[in-house]
Amino acid sequence: MAKIEPDPTLLSVAEAVADGLPVDWPGVATNRPELARDLGRLELIERLATAYRAVPTHKADSGAAAATTAAAGASHASRPARALGRVWIWIAAASFAGAIIAAVLWFSRPG
Repeated sequence: MAKIEPDPTLLSVAEAVADGLPVDWPGVATNRPELARDLGRLELIERLATAYRAVPTHKADSGAAAATTAAAGASHASRPARALGRVWIWIAAASFAGAIIAAVLWFSRPG
């Protein structure tokens, strides 16, 4: 089975999206109109990534939550909640990474 090389334009755009770098969507679409469908999908992924990156992380809230919990005298009771918060951050990060990998594989497929 022959190995299919991904389109260099799509690969560079996908890498920029994954790294959070700006993409000149009109410029890329003008230079490569045959990639309009795939570029549209990558732009959608970029919008999702931008929205995901805009959500504040759980760490920003942990200081206020820890102060409130300590003041209440129940610092040991919050440990499972903090651990669960850390797990969800990793699940979200892994899901985002999986979406980027799936997009790169999707765009590098034949046809």
